[in-house]
Amino acid sequence: MSKVELEDTQINLLLNLAFLKGKRSFKIRSPLINTDLFEVTLNRRAWSCRSCIEEEELHQNVGEVKSKLPKKVGEEIPGYDAIAKVIISSGTFDAEDFGDDFANAVRLMKGKPGKYFVCLDTNVLYNRFVSSVFDPYLQENLEYYPKFMISNLMRNEIEKKMNHRYNEKEVEHLVDIGGEICEEFKNQYTLGSRKAKFAHSELHWIETEVRPGEYGEEKFLEDNEMRDIRILREYEEAGKKIGKRPLVFGFENSFKYKAEDKELEYIHLKYPENVLDIEVGHEDLYRLIRYLTQLYGVIQLKGLGCRALGVWENMDEIDYESGRIKFVFEGKTSLYEELSRCEELSTAIREAMR
Repeated sequence: MSKVELEDTQINLLLNLAFLKGKRSFKIRSPLINTDLFEVTLNRRAWSCRSCIEEEELHQNVGEVKSKLPKKVGEEIPGYDAIAKVIISSGTFDAEDFGDDFANAVRLMKGKPGKYFVCLDTNVLYNRFVSSVFDPYLQENLEYYPKFMISNLMRNEIEKKMNHRYNEKEVEHLVDIGGEICEEFKNQYTLGSRKAKFAHSELHWIETEVRPGEYGEEKFLEDNEMRDIRILREYEEAGKKIGKRPLVFGFENSFKYKAEDKELEYIHLKYPENVLDIEVGHEDLYRLIRYLTQLYGVIQLKGLGCRALGVWENMDEIDYESGRIKFVFEGKTSLYEELSRCEELSTAIREAMR
């Protein structure tokens, strides 16, 4: 086998070279559920990607695989909700697709600049909503950028979930259903930890690009209900301290009711309908491939002669957050040879510019 590692936008190198070699389509397949998930079309003017499975069929296929596995290992098989979040994270949807509350919040921020600050529920981070949807919209539609506030208890919640790893027996079960490639999962992050790392990567992006305030010194709480209440209390106290009103953005009804009990303005983000029907465009495709690979741990690019690994044996700790993906080819194909050369040049240029 031949291997090459690509970081985030470098995935476009693979797609460009595939197009130049006459590839006009390929399918993204999950070995874990033995199912084609998406079909990618490489047209001359633009690339596109559409789901090639219906929601009901996906539920059925995932259920069949889970029924053959011990319950704990079955939880390592992503379902429809996880794929929907990956599609959102890729930046495919517009802000308006997330419901009327979002539009109302923007009107509030436009009407009274400086009166409000933005707070986030944890699930906003898991969906990478700020980097993929919220920030591009704010940059284009607001004359000023609102202040963001991060709850330290929310940070603790994410970090607590990040470092669970597979044991040897769990890897054996995954190899049985996904093939020998899953041996690369040895001592690597479980699905729950990979999801938490999605959120942590988003938190790091927000800290770097948005530079939010931070509030609270609460220690981690195992009780979900109490944790939500404490997070909201941190936002409430932060508002009093800085003299602004919090706008709390989140996806979950349960968090909404708790926020309303505290008389906080809750911006209820609704998941777009018919998520699998959306077409992922040219500019978002590399992110979809990255996030799908990190979600499943391994995907097959059927038609390009390679598989992609989001976690692998002895991977570096920072590889996940930087979006590094390992592509494993069936042999030293011409696509692999050219991709390897291009990756070396691209990486050298990146390093020179840092």
